[in-house]
Amino acid sequence: MAATLADHLGTRENRIDQIRLAAAVAVVFGHSWHLSLGPDAAAPLEPVLGLGVHELAVHVFFFLSGLLITQSAKRHADRPARFAFARFKRIFPALVAHALILPVALLAFGVVGFDQLGGLCVYSARLMTILFVEFTLPGAFAGNPFPEAINGSIWSLRHEVIVYALAGGAAVLGVFKSGLRAAAFLGAMLAWIITAHMIADQAHSGLAFIVAEGRWVMTSFLIGAASHFLARWIRLRLDLLAAFWSVAAAGLLFAPPMFATHLVLAAICYTTLIAAFLGRPAGGMSSDISYGVYIYGWPVQQLVVTGWIALTGTAPDPITLFAAAIAPLAAIASLSWRLIERPALHLTLPGHHRDKRRKRQSATQI
Repeated sequence: MAATLADHLGTRENRIDQIRLAAAVAVVFGHSWHLSLGPDAAAPLEPVLGLGVHELAVHVFFFLSGLLITQSAKRHADRPARFAFARFKRIFPALVAHALILPVALLAFGVVGFDQLGGLCVYSARLMTILFVEFTLPGAFAGNPFPEAINGSIWSLRHEVIVYALAGGAAVLGVFKSGLRAAAFLGAMLAWIITAHMIADQAHSGLAFIVAEGRWVMTSFLIGAASHFLARWIRLRLDLLAAFWSVAAAGLLFAPPMFATHLVLAAICYTTLIAAFLGRPAGGMSSDISYGVYIYGWPVQQLVVTGWIALTGTAPDPITLFAAAIAPLAAIASLSWRLIERPALHLTLPGHHRDKRRKRQSATQI
């Protein structure tokens, strides 16, 4: 009998860390086309699938979040502070460090002048709020093919925080204790996504824009959350993988674009399950640099383009840009992991160790 998703959830028998790193590198790879050729350039896979390789990678992140964060929220339903703190220390310490380092780096490399320091500080302050991030800074990277764009990756983090809040809130309210209530939660998320699609053309600012902006990544999160609840019925088989992609290919050929995109997302999500769980497990990685690669990738590549233009007079081609950026990016991401992210993950809330000692004492008494 084929293995089910439920056989693997909650264990270390997976390749999720490796997939996250591959997805982060794929984001950098896809962005190379935009940063080298301009914002209108088509990234790899985009002409075929309607989504660039970097966009597919972001959907992989959100699908895994839906799968794993739902599980974490259920486990911490009676300890919401710990769930929130666990999510906080994974996202915010590295993000705050990034926001503080960024102005220094851009000033040091001459990307912006000291006359722009005020605007740069506002940019970084908004970045630390995560919900009110900005994409551009006037005057920055003025000679690059994609001028003024400071970081094109950070936008997705606010939607990550939103889905954390939704999952955590649902768990606290006891939504996940009943199959019917869990189905209602998933239905409410689907209604959110449908509403976001309906208002997308008119939503240009404020809360409406944030809701509309996240409509596609929320879909991947929803698929991940639904996969968690249906884990006992989801079988991991290569023939099903082929079937998913056959249906997606037919959709790309014959279905309306929006419907075809949803079929591609479903195929990508199932592909992620196969890659994560089918076959011999790889286990976790000792250094998880995927987040650092993700948040630093864009500005590092922009700096490489700036330096390349200064030396040669022209922007590098996408493959050259990717190759030139990956080594310094890996070094920066490794430093972020060792100096900020890993120490932050070891932080605990007051009383955590006391509770663990009590549990051990209870187990000994039993």
